[in-house]
Amino acid sequence: MRFFDLHCDTITRCAREGMALRENDAHISLQGAQPLSAWCQCFAAFIPDEYRGEKAYRYFETLSDALFREAEKNSDRMMLCRTGEDIRTAAEKGLCGAILTVEGGAALGGSLSHVEDLLERGVRVLTLTWNGANELGSGILEEDDRGMTDFGRRAVHALTEGGCVMDVSHASEKLFWDLCETTSRPFIATHSDSKALCAAPRNLTDEQFAEIVRRGGLVGLNFCTSFLRNEAEKARTLDILRHADHFLSRGGEKVLAMGSDFDGCPLPPDMRGISSIPALYELFYKELKLSEETLDAIFYHNAFAFFTRH
Repeated sequence: MRFFDLHCDTITRCAREGMALRENDAHISLQGAQPLSAWCQCFAAFIPDEYRGEKAYRYFETLSDALFREAEKNSDRMMLCRTGEDIRTAAEKGLCGAILTVEGGAALGGSLSHVEDLLERGVRVLTLTWNGANELGSGILEEDDRGMTDFGRRAVHALTEGGCVMDVSHASEKLFWDLCETTSRPFIATHSDSKALCAAPRNLTDEQFAEIVRRGGLVGLNFCTSFLRNEAEKARTLDILRHADHFLSRGGEKVLAMGSDFDGCPLPPDMRGISSIPALYELFYKELKLSEETLDAIFYHNAFAFFTRH
């Protein structure tokens, strides 16, 4: 089967713990993904809220360097992808197509001069904020929700012109709608579930999901237990299907994707990590009675088509 994952924190964990990507005890390893026939993975450089200014940009450099080193060491298993053609090539060669993303617009260090630096390093998705506020705008847990800043608007224009896709996972609701006013381009929520099913503030309202559908964006299903159920301790893999079914019932056939949040969240106890993806696929097939074409769209093709198009 084929798998395209819009978000993981694995490279951040590798850099922090001195862990190798090839074989480890993390949620994602190159070894654990061997059963996949094609695999494209977005690796996020996560910028914590305590990092701001030039310190945040330097930390982004550290994390992106870690991904570059792993790609060089494991060229028989993975390939860095900067373009849609790169993604196609990686798939044809049976390699993991690795896409560098940023979780937290603080990585710009509050300076538009770093936009080109991020683009040159291959960043193709930028999550506007983490949970707090940064120079671009307010995160979902920021009490004083001021939405998008003037700097944020300028940064969004510069980044999107350079081919970087905006990500609204972690964005406050005001920031979400400010982004809609700032750009006409499609954007994505790399790792978010449905607020109609679970009240976690990080989840999307039906109105937000409808806007992403209208724009032809993507929404990646998050496997985090606290986003799957209000009682997180009761969350199981089947709950991922509940959120998928909800989004599909609202026109998400070409928008729904996977955004595991591997190595960045607690998983349901019946899921180990990327080695569990084939079993998740089979569960979707068995329980939701979806066609193989629809299943492939959710697990791979919707994201593949979006990234090769944009």
